[in-house]
Amino acid sequence: MSSTRTRMLDAAIEIIARDGLRALTFRAIEEAASASHGSTIYYFKHQDGLIAAVLQHLAERDQAALAQSPILELLREAATEQEVGRLLAGLVEEFVGRSRALSLARYEIFLYTARRPEQAEAAVAHWRGNFIQLLEPMMAQMGAVDPVGAARFFMSAFDGVLLGLLISPSGMESGDLATFLTRLLRAVTGDTSATH
Repeated sequence: MSSTRTRMLDAAIEIIARDGLRALTFRAIEEAASASHGSTIYYFKHQDGLIAAVLQHLAERDQAALAQSPILELLREAATEQEVGRLLAGLVEEFVGRSRALSLARYEIFLYTARRPEQAEAAVAHWRGNFIQLLEPMMAQMGAVDPVGAARFFMSAFDGVLLGLLISPSGMESGDLATFLTRLLRAVTGDTSATH
């Protein structure tokens, strides 16, 4: 990927996060990325091509961040739902804190693709798919009868929690978030033996 194209994609994410998709014009991207006039059309052809490229770029950034984060290894080694709940709470806090701009851009694009079914599948495959693949073996380890279904259900609920906290960051304390996610894990894996 050329450095100009990467700069333009990073600039697009910043614009979307700050001002929404309505502010995402070819001219705004070129100015923010210090790219020559006409560069956006050259690289992305049209708005849908740009959005698809931004979504893929977000997914690649997420994958790279996860690969460098200790959370993957910690999640594999976690022995209890409580440990997994605490780790996932930390991930949520990252998404609504340091990575808030990326999260806002991601949800803006998800809403855009929801109105364009031909792009909605790509949204699931590029971002949600990464996390579902991460969760699936954990669900199996926790005794879920249907690990794939449990992972998908958990991911949908996780999305809801994340979106709620992006809207209202003070909506849940760290300990409460870990407890909630632990209970959610128990619910989707069928473990009703403990609720506290």
